[in-house]
Formats: sequence, C-alpha cells, structure tokens
Amino acid sequence: MIKTERLGNPNWLENIGCSLLSVLFVAVPLVYYPHIEDFSNLPKKFILQAFLCFSALLLILGYFRQRRFQWIRHPLWIWVLAWLAWSGLSILWAIDRFSGLYLWFHWTICSIVLVVFMTNPPQKWVDRWIQFSCIGAGIVSFIGCVQYLFGFDGIPQSFVPGVTFSNKNVAAEYAVMLWPMSFITVLQSHDQRRLIFATINSSQIFLFLIYAKTRSVWVAMVFGIVFGVLLALKTGNWNRLKPVLWERRHALACILIFGMVLGGIPPHLKPKDASPASSLPKQNFVIPVSWNGDTQLVQSRIASGIADTNPSHQQPISRKYSVNR
Repeated sequence: MIKTERLGNPNWLENIGCSLLSVLFVAVPLVYYPHIEDFSNLPKKFILQAFLCFSALLLILGYFRQRRFQWIRHPLWIWVLAWLAWSGLSILWAIDRFSGLYLWFHWTICSIVLVVFMTNPPQKWVDRWIQFSCIGAGIVSFIGCVQYLFGFDGIPQSFVPGVTFSNKNVAAEYAVMLWPMSFITVLQSHDQRRLIFATINSSQIFLFLIYAKTRSVWVAMVFGIVFGVLLALKTGNWNRLKPVLWERRHALACILIFGMVLGGIPPHLKPKDASPASSLPKQNFVIPVSWNGDTQLVQSRIASGIADTNPSHQQPISRKYSVNR
C-alpha cells in the first residue's frame, strides 16, 4: 500500500524491527504455557500480536525518519481489505460475537504487519526471513520426531506428535507451509556448511510430516511439488532451475532417502495403563451425517456466512437437524 524511497543509509530502527521479526519466526512456534487450558494457541497469539505491533512500529518510525511515503495500488491489498471488512461485518450476526471479534483482531494485526513489512522489504531481509522460518520449522520437526520415536512427554499434547501445538494436525500444517521454503534454502546455499545444515533441516521436516500421518498434509505436499514445477515452467525459469537441481542432486537424494528409510519406524508405544485415554470407550463417527450437517449449514447461510469461529456453535445444530431429518 505504501511505496517508499530510500533517502540515506539503512535505518537502525528498520534493522531492529526486521531483526525482531526474524526472531519471531523461530520463537513463536516454540511458545507454550502449560498452566492454562489453552496452553498452545493463546500464548502464541499474545507473543505474536505484541511483538508484531512493536516491530511494525519501529519500521514505521524508521520510515518517518528517512523515507517518503507514496500510496500505490496493489491487488493483494484490495483483497485483504475486502476480506477483513466482510469478516468483521459478519460478527454482527454471529452467535458468539466475542470469539469472532477476538479472531478478527488477530487477523487485522497480521494484515497490518503484512502491509508494513511487505511494501518494500530489502532483499537481504527476505532471504533471512526465509532462513529463520525454516529454522523454526526444523526445530519444531525435531521435537515432533523425538515425541514420535521416544515418547517424549515433557510438553503437553493432545495428539502425538503435537510438539507445542497440542495437536499433530496443527503442527503438521505449520511445517508443511515451510517445507517448500526449506528446499529454497537448499538450492540457494552456496557454502558447504550451509548446504549441509539446510539439507538436514529439510530432511527432518520431511520426516516429521511422514510421522504426523495427516493425509491432508500429504496431499498438500504433492500439490506443492506439482504447483512448483508448473510455476517454474509457466514463468520460464525451468531452464535456469535445471542446472541448480542437478548441482544439488545429492542433497535432494539425501532428503528423499532419509524420509524413506526412517519413515517406516513405528511410534513409541506406552503401556496401556499409562494412558488415561485407553480406558475410554471407542467412538464411531458417522462421516456422512457430519457431511450432511455441513451441507445444510452452507445452504442456509450461503450469502451471509456464519462469522468467525462460529462453526463450533452452528455445526452441532445443523448436524442434529441432519440426524433428525
């Protein structure tokens, strides 16, 4: 939304703000507080919102000191503003307005930071953000693999390996978003040490995604590879990419072999009496009934929607209606 022109040397406020954002990429996925009910999501949101606003404020102050503002149009900002406006408006007819407003506030902060940091970021910081993001995903994946293989329970979790996200599906969704970025770090590593580190990091992310056993994540991995190949062909970068892929063939082969060899190891199993969940009766879920309820929900509110976080209130009603019908 804002175009800036550099008027002098790099601003120290900008460097601090961008450095803080780099630290957040590593630290936030590891944050949890075991002494509250929502021990994973709430602490992460608190840290993320507070430090994102602080880092964005530092960057804006740097703009005022050394830069000139010019408003520019970009389709991305139009879609973001339209999405925020409609999702905020839907809170008016929500059953639980507080939960909807809470989530909308988080989205708004992230959108503002997106505008501030992605307006005209220096290339060196973009590369660093990618590297730090992959480091964060690598640490999360390492913890998840330890939980899966050795039964590490020092971090509370609902479904193993949940890492610090409580649920393995959420942890895998986070890791799969950064898995393609880990390949970029492998391809861009020119130093031998960095190449080895990037290969190990990408390998353990790949292994964790196998251990998570989340089918939607596996589908996302396949679509990510297909989309990346099609994007390279469409943009004409495939001819430039082929020599790099051939040069990094040994690293890519190590990632694949690492996942294939270690991916078949079974998880660490605890004794039955050590797990309180083992004494609970098994439940049979009828997928067609749930699907019919969701269909009824979409049909009844196809234009207005159900507002942020309100599926948890609307879905039981629609599914009960589907069963009774």
